[in-house]
Amino acid sequence: MITERWLAESCRQSVMVVKHKFKVVVGLRLGYFILCWVIGVTAYIGAILFFVAFPNLVLRGNEEIYGRIYTVYFWIGLLIIIAVAILQLFLRLIYVIASCDIYSDYLEEKQEKAMFPEHLQKAPVLLLLFLWRPLFY
Repeated sequence: MITERWLAESCRQSVMVVKHKFKVVVGLRLGYFILCWVIGVTAYIGAILFFVAFPNLVLRGNEEIYGRIYTVYFWIGLLIIIAVAILQLFLRLIYVIASCDIYSDYLEEKQEKAMFPEHLQKAPVLLLLFLWRPLFY
């Protein structure tokens, strides 16, 4: 759709990429899926080990856990946020770039070129101007 193709044509092209590059696409998706689970489970196990290593963060003296449950949720939430940040900032970026690489390989095999609309051809210049603008003020 970015390349000014209609939805039906974009869907058909995506299905053709998966059809011709099935093993690569499934391998990439399966690897991404497994790494997401590994990072998620590691975050929960890390939270448990964190509380085993630092029990004083939760319980101080003879206090009951019920009065400090917010502290438990805070530390577990912090570890989960770190895990999600790793997934979103690194793993998903690698997944998207690899998907684009698979698609570009498919286009090269079919000897096609990606069609970019004319208004997107000026986008890099506009991006550079936007990034450099603070330097001039």
